[in-house]
Order: sequence, then C-alpha cells, then structure tokens
Amino acid sequence: LHTSLLPNYRGAAPINRVLINDEQETGLTTFFIDDKIDCGEIISQEKINLDSILSFVIIKLFLK
Repeated sequence: LHTSLLPNYRGAAPINRVLINDEQETGLTTFFIDDKIDCGEIISQEKINLDSILSFVIIKLFLK
C-alpha cells in the first residue's frame, strides 16, 4: 500500500510532498512489489479529494 496515486510521488514522504505541492487530490495505491521502489504493477487506486478533507479538519479544529 502506498499513500499516493502512483506513479506520482514515488518514494518516501508522499503525503508531505502532496501537501507541499498544494495538490487538490491524492490517494492510495495497492500494487505488487518488484525490484524498483514503488514501480510494481498497480492493482487498484482510490482517489481522495484533499479540499474536502482539509475543509473538514479546519471546521473541526476551529469551530468547536
């Protein structure tokens, strides 16, 4: 399981890089492991809209 939509953000800290690059969407990728980093055949992907999640977090943090 990888916490980005491969092949984007292969390697370490994909969540951090998604946020730094102000992406509006990320996701999870399930894939087969091979001899290269995060390069195996993709089994499935689930997209996540960050705008919705970040809005929810902001509301929960600041509007208690």
